[in-house]
Amino acid sequence: MTKQLARAFGVLASFAVALSGSANANTITQNTSWKITRTNATTTYQVVAYGDSIYAGYNGGLWSVLRRAGPWVDGEYLGKQWNANIQVVRRTKSGAKADDIYNNKIIAERSYMQNTSTRVVEFEMCGNDYLQARSDLSGQTGTCNFGVLDGALSACANYTEKAMQAINTYATTATVKVVANLYYPGYDADNVLTGCTDAATGQKVNKQAKFLPYLAHSNWRTCHLAAQYGFKYPKAEFRRNWEDVFLTSIVMALTLVPALLFRRFRVIIPPEFQLVAALFFSAVPASKAGSDHRAAGVSRRPV
Repeated sequence: MTKQLARAFGVLASFAVALSGSANANTITQNTSWKITRTNATTTYQVVAYGDSIYAGYNGGLWSVLRRAGPWVDGEYLGKQWNANIQVVRRTKSGAKADDIYNNKIIAERSYMQNTSTRVVEFEMCGNDYLQARSDLSGQTGTCNFGVLDGALSACANYTEKAMQAINTYATTATVKVVANLYYPGYDADNVLTGCTDAATGQKVNKQAKFLPYLAHSNWRTCHLAAQYGFKYPKAEFRRNWEDVFLTSIVMALTLVPALLFRRFRVIIPPEFQLVAALFFSAVPASKAGSDHRAAGVSRRPV
């Protein structure tokens, strides 16, 4: 698997769990299997994905499922990379919490990853644990009970590790294993106070400030477990992308410097100059993208 494919997994995985919207205890089982065929390909490999609505491709209703959800796009990349047909199997349950996905999908439906044609197994979970904890806390009055957040964090770490152990045990022919991280697009919406008060301070709590550390902690635990059990994780590419991080930091600095100069020295930098500078630095990563995609990453061919 080349660096391009590794990045593709990372990008897809980074959309794995959206902490926004309302939590719902109802679940919908959504299982699909589609085959991606390539001209002149004589071999078929299988991608197996376990998870909730994100991997299901849930699109607002029972009869609205997107075929091109994360696992399908992974299959498209793999088919081209390996010059093979790809069978994409999704065993998912929208609205399910981590324990449900582990017990009723990964364990109960392990036969799919045990298939000898399986070369990739990926999973995502925990989003609904945090959504329900978030909804619980948002509805509280009186003294806040932060135990619901602690419980979600503990359950996520526990079942994420169990899932990795199970996949390592049952997916004996898989050459690539992927775990997704948590995503928080509802960050801005949560910049409001809770209806309950913190027992320690007697003050209401900013939801944004309370939730974000839990998600960061959860992602750190998942990353740590991924390294321990040999799973791909979206943030694993950070160490190899330090140049992009550096250039992005420069662009951010160039954006902030004009405002700081004006505030302190009343110096005005024309917007046109800011735009040209930003475009210049943004063009550098794009110009090297082709060579990056051809560079050797974690090369792993199906066996």
